[in-house]
Amino acid sequence: MATLPSAHPHIVFKYKLLFYMTEEYKKFVSAYVNCYQNNKSSDKLSKLFNAIKDMDCNDFRLYFFKASYFNKRAKYDKAKTNIDKSINLLCNLNISDVICENGINLWLDDYTGKITTVQLFHINRQKIEVYSTAGEIYANLGKTEEALSFYKKLQYYTILLKSEFDEDCISLFSFRKFNQYTLSDLIENKITVSPSKFMNDPFDSLINLWANKDNLAQKCKDKSHAQPYTKSFNYFRIRSFCCGYDNEVVKKSLMWSHYAEEHMGFCIKYNLSSRFIKQEENDEFEHSYLKKIKYTKETINIDTSTIDTNLAFATKSSEWSYENEVRLIDYNPNIESPYYGIKLDALSYIDAIYFGYRCENQTISTIKALFNNNENHPNFFKMKLNVNDVYNMDIIKI
Repeated sequence: MATLPSAHPHIVFKYKLLFYMTEEYKKFVSAYVNCYQNNKSSDKLSKLFNAIKDMDCNDFRLYFFKASYFNKRAKYDKAKTNIDKSINLLCNLNISDVICENGINLWLDDYTGKITTVQLFHINRQKIEVYSTAGEIYANLGKTEEALSFYKKLQYYTILLKSEFDEDCISLFSFRKFNQYTLSDLIENKITVSPSKFMNDPFDSLINLWANKDNLAQKCKDKSHAQPYTKSFNYFRIRSFCCGYDNEVVKKSLMWSHYAEEHMGFCIKYNLSSRFIKQEENDEFEHSYLKKIKYTKETINIDTSTIDTNLAFATKSSEWSYENEVRLIDYNPNIESPYYGIKLDALSYIDAIYFGYRCENQTISTIKALFNNNENHPNFFKMKLNVNDVYNMDIIKI
């Protein structure tokens, strides 16, 4: 660990403001430049620690480096003291004062009063490293629950800027069986998410093969980290959708066969707002985002460190490319239940429901009745046989 900050140009900007800072802060910046930017030693952390060990200033990175040094040398009590100071400062970053020692502008090469996406990415990356180190330290001290709480925050900041969609609203399709669970979603106006490990295909999400205790133990510096780190993945849940145009999606016979009870089920067209696309940072450390599945023919080795949660949740074999899948990835460390529903916000709604070719009239009547008192009820359609082209179903409004 101990790689903060990540880009050398950030130092240049800080020199422009050094005359506003305390002497201790100036010393810290100079020490970092000398030990990291100008030093080719393999043990930069030790050289930096020797330069800063007696320093005290209001920069969370100072204590992060000290904590990393003590953690590396198994001095866990001292590491804990310093990582606690680092996190306290990190949680109280000043976003308004340009020249504040603990300001949001620290190590950024430009600050105009508005945080850009790129800057936010760098800030969140630094939070990832701090919380990862905190998890290691607390795990080494045998404080498993505290370690888990830090790993949960690590997971949150890892995915915070992962959405690939810039739209304010997006249309997605969900093929469903007719049962009590799908009816509950319609009645309660929710989208139920669940752990990827509950899916019928163990290879559907690489996360199932990668984020297990045995595999992750190889990535952890100490076996004590593996248990809380692995558990932090339990708070990811997903829901799969198809994207594309109405006729293009709902005429895919394989989708009806695989996911809608062999054409006896139905397909829901959702219009989802930016709440599901560009969710804002929050103090609950809960986050949802939409991710396009990447289909690949390449060989993937789950034993390497090249895999991350983004790749693990959103990579599938190219044989599934016809699905054109978009996955809702939700992280909620405050709910223990594997299943839960995400309430649709005021700007998200069900635009249409398509009933399968073999869907029974009773099923259709039951679902339509759910929307009798809904002023903005969805449009209803039925898939019909096209006698002139049996492989291209007709879509009939009902």
